[in-house]
Amino acid sequence: MNVKQHYAVIGLLGVFLCLGFEGIVGAQDSPINSETITLANDIIAGIYHDIVDYSFQYEQLEDFGQESFYENPYGISAIVYEHSASTSDSWRPPYYFGVSITALEDDLFQDQTRYFEHVFPLLGIKMVGYEPKYLKRSQFSIKKAIETYVTQLLDYQQQYLPLRLTIEPAQ
Repeated sequence: MNVKQHYAVIGLLGVFLCLGFEGIVGAQDSPINSETITLANDIIAGIYHDIVDYSFQYEQLEDFGQESFYENPYGISAIVYEHSASTSDSWRPPYYFGVSITALEDDLFQDQTRYFEHVFPLLGIKMVGYEPKYLKRSQFSIKKAIETYVTQLLDYQQQYLPLRLTIEPAQ
């Protein structure tokens, strides 16, 4: 090998080392651990499938589908939906909602009306979302759809509590 080839090999090794190091450092910079990200994606997928199941009962969900699914900057899925008829019918109030799980310091959806969040500080995450301000009783509510998943995250967070309190009956 001549000198130019040595420099080329050293240069390529340097690039690969930098890319590898950047990948390792980037993975450690995430405030959410990989196990929690996996659980969060499973929960958002569960919410998605529940909404698909409800879509036959609610007119506003008639065009709900895969195009409502996207990924937030933490690698966690999010659902953002707006009923197409609500944008074309000016006499109807718009129907829309969004839900995702994100890091505590993130401000996803905070600019939306009827923003809500469920905070899980020991996991470093929060479930965030929004829905219409004037939701009719006959319309689908994302808040009702996520109740069981909020409980699932609360149960998962229990394993990270520094103290466990159990109540047992005296009898």
